[in-house]
Amino acid sequence: MPIPALTTSGVPPPFVGDTPTDPAQTAPFAVSFGELANRFGSTPHRWRLLQGLAAYRAALRQVGVTAGFQWVDGSFVEDAEALRNRPPADIDVVTFAAPPPGMAARAFRDSYPALLDPRQAKARFGCDAYWVDLGLGAHRPDLLGVPARYWYGLLSHQRASALWKGMLQIELDSDDEVVMRPPPAPGDPNAAQA
Repeated sequence: MPIPALTTSGVPPPFVGDTPTDPAQTAPFAVSFGELANRFGSTPHRWRLLQGLAAYRAALRQVGVTAGFQWVDGSFVEDAEALRNRPPADIDVVTFAAPPPGMAARAFRDSYPALLDPRQAKARFGCDAYWVDLGLGAHRPDLLGVPARYWYGLLSHQRASALWKGMLQIELDSDDEVVMRPPPAPGDPNAAQA
């Protein structure tokens, strides 16, 4: 399914169709990195944020986090320029993945603060980044419900207005190299529009 059109409120819809009864038609919408870039990389600033997200994803893979997915949300997937009269400041991303093989969750957090501490990830990659340990579900699947419920509830609503909205989901193994090409030129009629 392609990324749904933004609603008249300038946000991704929480579902497409008449009712939210078909899981395939509800957020988070599964997309590739290329689809994210083509849709929301409409300015040089947005393109730089995408390059930061690609670098963040590459850094995760370099330390052994290769399987999992990310929920991408925030003003980056909204029409922030019209809604807030400014471009998005960062990309909100929650990574759902197990720690690298042979590494406990606490050791992973302690060893890679630039990836797992939101302040450091934002400074280095331009990502407001968080992590959910899918390893929690190996022996106790019920333990995944709490963080999944928290992040879905938080990301599926605008902070200021509580407007219900959608988000996107990208597999960690995707076509990130798409952002290695030059960013769109300002005013380029072929550039994607948020």
